[in-house]
Amino acid sequence: MNEKNTRYIKNVSLFVGCSLIGIILFLIPVKMNGNSDLLIAVIANGITSVIGPVLPYVLSAIFAAGTILAVIHWFRPIKALNTNPLLKESYELTSFKLVIRILGTVFFIMCTFQIGPEFIISGATGGTLYSLMLTLAAWHIVSFYLFSFLMDFGAMDFVGTLIKNVMRPVFTLPGNSAIDCMASWVGNGPFGVIVTKMQYQEGYYTKRESAVVASCFSIVSISFCTIVARTLGIIDKFGPYYLSITITTILCALILPRIWPLNQIADTYNPEAPKRYDTREKGHLFWQAVKCGADKAGEADFGHIIKRCNQTALDFLITVFPTMMAYGTLLLMVSVYTPVIQVISMPVKWILALLEIPEATAAAPALLTGFIDMYLPAVAGSSITSQMTRFIIGSVSIGQLIYMTETGSIILKNREIFELPLWKLIVIFLMRTVISLCVAVLMAKIIF
Repeated sequence: MNEKNTRYIKNVSLFVGCSLIGIILFLIPVKMNGNSDLLIAVIANGITSVIGPVLPYVLSAIFAAGTILAVIHWFRPIKALNTNPLLKESYELTSFKLVIRILGTVFFIMCTFQIGPEFIISGATGGTLYSLMLTLAAWHIVSFYLFSFLMDFGAMDFVGTLIKNVMRPVFTLPGNSAIDCMASWVGNGPFGVIVTKMQYQEGYYTKRESAVVASCFSIVSISFCTIVARTLGIIDKFGPYYLSITITTILCALILPRIWPLNQIADTYNPEAPKRYDTREKGHLFWQAVKCGADKAGEADFGHIIKRCNQTALDFLITVFPTMMAYGTLLLMVSVYTPVIQVISMPVKWILALLEIPEATAAAPALLTGFIDMYLPAVAGSSITSQMTRFIIGSVSIGQLIYMTETGSIILKNREIFELPLWKLIVIFLMRTVISLCVAVLMAKIIF
């Protein structure tokens, strides 16, 4: 056996072995103590249970240290922060980003020590984001490292090559975007956005493709869909409810990439990384996919992988988390303590009334609170007596997808990659709301 064949067999073995580990970790539920969950979630929950008592204080210290360093760097630039690849991305700040980071850090510390005004630290505002941070911390940090089994050893290249002839004409995307979708579906949307960012940085996506995947494919996990269904008392209609969500997701993924504003984003790759998705080989498509996966596994550079994971984890801790805390808390304060949502939901109320949806006055603001947090519509709609209306609220809230407490704030933080400022996110949210509402109302009219 010549050296080329030996190397190919080694690469295929590495590709298959690492991909299987990644699939087991991220895509196959396992039963633990009578409950079904992902192995990655079991690992993250185990870490959280061990460090749970000190986690709020550890995160507070990390946020504070990162923010103080950012303030110092803003007034007196620190050379090491501009030259260190691990730190540079996290400290290239505009004045607005710096203010958001300061607010997020202050809000988190106030919630940790339960000090400050009630309108900031209450369970309806800052307390909601605080709990979310504690829940997500270990999951995300562990996932950043272990997702490399799928991303860096050929699984994405294999899937991307295998279904590129479907994904490109149907969704205007490379085939490996399906892995992003699966990571969100069985995990959570924010992680899907982070994976998309990493994919752009590695040369898999253009800016437009990154924006499309982040706003159309980083879907809500199926486990959270069941939580919403139970909260709204529609679990007995889970089949039609999830069918409505599925149809909405597919329609949005078909329509939105082809219209403004997503179709106006530049189709340009990261200039610092090679374009990867369009690799073409001769022969049967399956063996093309195997070769692409094996070639990627053979290129794996453990030093580069660890460095990228370190940077992503560090950036998430000192930048993304405070940003999520700031945006989420501020928007929840607006929702809870001001009539803004009531006022801007008036057109939605008229539309619902026109469609003869029961309790339209109560349903309209519930639908719009989805822009702030994906669980708020379920909470707001749980008191509505009409099951048909609760069904519509639950279906629409999942299809909206742009939540400022999670995916929205991460997209905003990385607007240089996604090119989706706040006003564009609002437009996409409203477009998704309209599509979701049409599907949900039609489905509700059929089953009720």
